[in-house]
Amino acid sequence: MESSILLKTKVSKPMIRTYTIDRPEWIHRVEQGMNFRVNMVYAPAGSGKSTLLGQWLYEKKQPYAWLSLDERDNDQRRFWRYVIYSLSCYRIPDLEERLLPLLSSSSISGMTSFIDMFIYELEKVEQPLAIILDDYHFIRSPDIHNSLSYLIDYLPRHVHLYISSRHALPFVHIGKWLVRQQLNIIAAGEMAFSEEEVSLFCKQTMGYSLPSEMIHMLVEQTEGWIAGIQLALISIQQGDDQHRFFLDFNGKHRNIADYLFQEVWSRLDEELQSFLLQTSILKRINAELCDQLTGLSDSQDKLHRLQRLTLFLIPLDEEGEWYRYHHLFAEFVQNVLRQSSESLWIEGHQKASQLYKDRHWIEEAIDHSLIAHNYEQASQLIDEHIEEWLGKGELDTLLHWFTLFPDDYECTIKLCLIHAFILSITDRFEESAQLLKACEQRIQELGLTGSASKHLGILFLVKTNMIFVSRNFDEWFSFMHHAGRELPQESVFFNFNYNKSEPFVRNTAFGLKGLLNQQTANVGKEMVHFLTQHHGEQSLLCQYIMQAIAEGAYERNDLTTCMHWLQVVSKQESYRMVPGILVPFRLTTIKLKLKEKQYITARTILENTLQLLEESAHHNWRKHLYAFSAWIDLYEGNIEQAVNTLDSIAITPQHRVSLDQALAFTVLARVLMVKKEYNTALEILSSIRFLAENEHAIHIECTSIVLQSICTYRKGQTDTAVLLLQQAIELVLPFDYIRTFVDEGDIVYILLQKLSHTRSVANHPTMLDYITKLLRVLEAEGKVPFPTTTHLIEALTPKELAVLKLIHQGHSNQQIADQLGLTIGTIKVYINRIYNKLEVTSRVQALLKSQELELFSES
Repeated sequence: MESSILLKTKVSKPMIRTYTIDRPEWIHRVEQGMNFRVNMVYAPAGSGKSTLLGQWLYEKKQPYAWLSLDERDNDQRRFWRYVIYSLSCYRIPDLEERLLPLLSSSSISGMTSFIDMFIYELEKVEQPLAIILDDYHFIRSPDIHNSLSYLIDYLPRHVHLYISSRHALPFVHIGKWLVRQQLNIIAAGEMAFSEEEVSLFCKQTMGYSLPSEMIHMLVEQTEGWIAGIQLALISIQQGDDQHRFFLDFNGKHRNIADYLFQEVWSRLDEELQSFLLQTSILKRINAELCDQLTGLSDSQDKLHRLQRLTLFLIPLDEEGEWYRYHHLFAEFVQNVLRQSSESLWIEGHQKASQLYKDRHWIEEAIDHSLIAHNYEQASQLIDEHIEEWLGKGELDTLLHWFTLFPDDYECTIKLCLIHAFILSITDRFEESAQLLKACEQRIQELGLTGSASKHLGILFLVKTNMIFVSRNFDEWFSFMHHAGRELPQESVFFNFNYNKSEPFVRNTAFGLKGLLNQQTANVGKEMVHFLTQHHGEQSLLCQYIMQAIAEGAYERNDLTTCMHWLQVVSKQESYRMVPGILVPFRLTTIKLKLKEKQYITARTILENTLQLLEESAHHNWRKHLYAFSAWIDLYEGNIEQAVNTLDSIAITPQHRVSLDQALAFTVLARVLMVKKEYNTALEILSSIRFLAENEHAIHIECTSIVLQSICTYRKGQTDTAVLLLQQAIELVLPFDYIRTFVDEGDIVYILLQKLSHTRSVANHPTMLDYITKLLRVLEAEGKVPFPTTTHLIEALTPKELAVLKLIHQGHSNQQIADQLGLTIGTIKVYINRIYNKLEVTSRVQALLKSQELELFSES
């Protein structure tokens, strides 16, 4: 469990020390950064970057979010979780509840969608905001660099990013930002202290100034480097002969470790040295922690003494409880400790590990255990708390810990299996397979013991989880016959949550991103049977498999099988507790109702699901449900309501398309098509298609291409529409997609007929058979064009023509009523008469029939 105390110290700006001097020119330079999108402040360690940024915040009362980084923040999801926390604490309430569910997704598209949603949240902030990322030099992860670059490219105008680092930053877009005047760079030379500032600093720290020639020499030798100046003043205060010091002082002292050892460290008494050696290994300290680590009872006095000596002790909170040593100083003292006694170094970290373990600060305990080579304790702690990190999606952190175990240390079989599982879901299949092979060998060596049976059961669950990623079905069937009879119900693999954000399981990696066919259905049924035999029917694993089978059956138009599996899922009451199952289950049920034109029932189910997910933590799931509500509005002809619903969840043509909101943006494209805004609809569909192709999300890609085809046809570009539909069919031909085409109705029928007569299809018997099957399903459901006629069975009245013209222009029923000064009920009567006279049953058919009869010219 993560310590909220330690977390708070990461998101608190540095406290202003009593000896901080005013630097108005530098403060102005930082203030100018509020005219830029991003500011890079880079200078060597000890240059005062953090202090000066904190000073600017205090002086200008600037709204801000602050995050102090360290080497443990190289997990992309941990990094962004801390960024969210820094904003949630001070600027954007409840931000965690809305964004963390997105962040826990393990896919690349999930991260992009998270950043998009994060940008949307930042757009709501009403005043200029500074986000400070301090000590960014600790971040080495390319994934973090890339995601942060993406954020910078789309930051709202009133949000400004400040990044401090010891080095120039590794962003590939720096040149682009400079050309666009979006980047402000504050480099080391600008932060150097002048002689006047050093003189004032002397007075504040020592109570008196030094002669001007000494100040000049000090600035010249240190080049205005404040850490060197501070060390020199500490040394002067400790010594008796200032002149002798300045004779000896020269540029070589820029080597901070040598200087500390020679001039400062050697003059501290042994008691204070011992205290520093023992406590330097802690990232953050307070008196209580120091007492427990050292066995002393006067740590508070020692901390106060270090403050009086201005010995690189940095306060972290306003209460004066928490501190950290300056990174340079901590590194030096740790080096002294390691060089003096490796055993004391190990012993110190072992003490720290136990101390953090007792406080339930598990991540810190694991870090110190690994440094202390206490691999037994580290593996035990990881095992006990594995679900926490899996739940947060912080897989990089887990993988990093696993790499710190030496090759000759043999983790438990269970932990090795967990390691293999994480490797598999991060697409490192070869490493995963090698580790699984080693685990299987170790299990075989145990013989026919109870322990072996349990491990074999876990191995089976790992392979079952992996099969939907690796798709090696034959290997799974072969292994199933040798699996143990004992499946551990408490296993993390039994209840791993595969779906943190998708409205359908088939869109997830577990659902093969849409590559579901009869073969995968058969495999799924075998898995369900095996899990049920071993009392695993209540597990999330089993429920996700059953839901995936139901969705696949719906797509193949095997609606009886679909309803059967939905009923099986519904018998497991626990499905209501997991949105990743509940939402796909309910939306699949709603699709069945919409097919039967049971709009009232469909909306009732939708509203009930929204009630079950009222908590703000379910914000993103509710967005999917509202998107589906807008789709039902379209079915019912209520265009204005559909637009309003989408606008309420920030789905408009002005918002960036993201793959995790593909459902909502496809509904928006449908709305735009009805409103005849074809070009905008095609732009959105092209974006969805591009994102889906990159992620190999076949179902989403196919849907976007089918809608592109329909939209292009409505624009009058029939040949292009036919070509697009052919692309969709070629994409899903091996997977027997039916409903993605059939649910779109008569325009697809028209295009399929035209496609069936093309030369390319005539020479492709398999595709022709497929198209013929689709046409037969459409005919059986009455989703065919109206009979071709050249005249109306009864002429339209002037009022009916006026209503039809407004329909033709894309107006909703309410808008038509308002324009004609009639009630909405009267408008519905007119529309029914129009449908009867045109021999159609929907708005789309009415528009196509009016075009055929040339009732209106294109406007």
